[in-house]
Amino acid sequence: MTLSKTLCFCYLGLLYTGDQLLLSDLLRFVKEDRIPFRKAFTCLPPSMKLQNADKAYFRKNTVPDMHKISLWCAKLIEFLNLPRFKHRPLLPVISRFIKDLNLPDDLVSVVKVLVYKTEKQESEWYEVKKRTK
Repeated sequence: MTLSKTLCFCYLGLLYTGDQLLLSDLLRFVKEDRIPFRKAFTCLPPSMKLQNADKAYFRKNTVPDMHKISLWCAKLIEFLNLPRFKHRPLLPVISRFIKDLNLPDDLVSVVKVLVYKTEKQESEWYEVKKRTK
């Protein structure tokens, strides 16, 4: 078990509970130190003495990229034989991005038309495919 795989479990929990947080939000929280990933050792009680190997494990300088987390999540779903989760609808996610970027509200109606035109292909966007060498 690694800290990165712990992030996978957190993300799977968000997916299965239907939460509106995205993987990018989770990784942003890690980068902003809202989730103690890079300084996980600060959450341990002072009575716990860390050895050198433990210190290397709990002090991560880099955040794993989104593709690695997605692949690990797909592998965890397969390994744990979890039921398929319901994908969140694309339109609320896009609407949130439009609002976060302070774009005009009229853009939502334009995007809605585009989403309905490409609705058949939407399921393909969620599929995690392994990279071939």
